[in-house]
Amino acid sequence: MDNLDKMHSSKLPKYLRRAWCDVKKIVNQIDNKIDSMQDVLTNVSAYIHTNLALCQTLSPRSAAEHKTSAPNSARQDLSTQSREKNVILFGVPENKIRSQWNRCVVDILDFVAGRRVEIEDAFRLGVFCVDKCRPVLVKLKNVWDRRLVLSNSYHLQSGDDVMKKVFVAADEPVDVRRKKVLARLKRRAVENKQHVVEGDNDCLYVDGQLIYSVKDGKVGTVQPDHNG
Repeated sequence: MDNLDKMHSSKLPKYLRRAWCDVKKIVNQIDNKIDSMQDVLTNVSAYIHTNLALCQTLSPRSAAEHKTSAPNSARQDLSTQSREKNVILFGVPENKIRSQWNRCVVDILDFVAGRRVEIEDAFRLGVFCVDKCRPVLVKLKNVWDRRLVLSNSYHLQSGDDVMKKVFVAADEPVDVRRKKVLARLKRRAVENKQHVVEGDNDCLYVDGQLIYSVKDGKVGTVQPDHNG
């Protein structure tokens, strides 16, 4: 990227410089869309953690006792264990009939893995809405199938029209996902040759402005440089 920027500023003819600027704009637009998707994934992860993880493993009474008595480390271990076989599917067509969209989930996972994938449970997240497509949380029967599905998710682009609109993501804790976002934003700012400081409490500052924190999520936007 640095070599291309040097060419852009000194050697490329005018029409190629214009094209190069257009490419950089498109890349930044894609980055912003990825940021938005990461925000959605983070919200989904938080929803799962606060509303579903304990409900699937404990009774209502014991869950209440667990929240007040168990140490933080124990709750974090439970959260990690409850997620280790999970994947989240975005873009699965809505249908009030569970068997219909459930069949679609099975077909998607089998296609991605190249073989039959054993599913323990699958359910929609959120309330049904005609204008929205709710994500699907899928709990697989083993960790190996999860790894295979995540690593082969790019195969969806060679699937049918429905599969091409599906996105597969890992079900990760909020802090883990946000640390990945912070690292990506930091890398983008460094590539833009901006002044980057990673402060205390996992906060990212770019050109003196707070952009992101693991605690609160996205605060600002990494703007591309406009030199050359």
